[in-house]
Amino acid sequence: SRLDADFSDASMSRDVDGYFVYRNSSYIAFTDELGYSDIDVSAGSEYCYHVTAVYEEGQSGPSNTVCATAPGLTGDINGDGDLNILDIITLANMALGTQEPDWSLADLNGDGIINILDVITLVNIVLYGRSIDIGDHLGTNAVIYEDVTSASISANGTIAGIQMTVKTSSLQINDNLHMTVATNYAEDHHIILIYGLNGETLSGDKIQLFTASVDYEITSIIAANVLSEAMEIEMRARLMPDTFALSQNFPNPFNPLTQIEFSLGSEELVSLNIYDIQGRLVKSLI
Repeated sequence: SRLDADFSDASMSRDVDGYFVYRNSSYIAFTDELGYSDIDVSAGSEYCYHVTAVYEEGQSGPSNTVCATAPGLTGDINGDGDLNILDIITLANMALGTQEPDWSLADLNGDGIINILDVITLVNIVLYGRSIDIGDHLGTNAVIYEDVTSASISANGTIAGIQMTVKTSSLQINDNLHMTVATNYAEDHHIILIYGLNGETLSGDKIQLFTASVDYEITSIIAANVLSEAMEIEMRARLMPDTFALSQNFPNPFNPLTQIEFSLGSEELVSLNIYDIQGRLVKSLI
């Protein structure tokens, strides 16, 4: 990277021999030209410069100070000079809140937020763009189906990434998504990123995203298409069951605790018993 400074519009009342150039208040060079190129800079870093005029009898006071950020490789989030999956993972960590965000590098779409849209933008950069077959539909709308203990998604096109925040005491992501999943748990909320590290996408009807406890709440969700555009989201709220339902215990297998959930269509007296595989009563819970 290089930063160029231009002094050609400076007003001079007498002849000068040249200029001392200072970067971040430290002297770095002398030049007799009306400009200077600083090549010893790091991409994405900010530098501040001023100059003093050099005369036969000495030098002037400092000029005004100007600051500039050195240009770098778009998407090189970790600053190693390469674009690869390490940059995607670093950006995903910033979106999750597990790593200090660098807004100047990570907010790739310039919307003031670091989220899944930036992650998919970077995936596309690393992949040198993404092709769309003529028979494919560019996803513009998605539906979230909230069942009693799970949530699923459908869309009118392929889904490149999902970011959601879920408030719940217990949650398990669907293991069959075949996507990269990253999570963070903070203040009773699960923050979840689902994306294709190598360009994988989701498609299909009512793809299960997770299972959770009955009292879960999706507080925010973003679904991105392959062009890193946000889809319109329709939430279809869960309905109370009309009949009795007993859910699979969670987690399973477990050690030493598990959670057993059931739902009722009306107020009833309930007993809940545990039996072993031979039908013998192990314990009565309710």
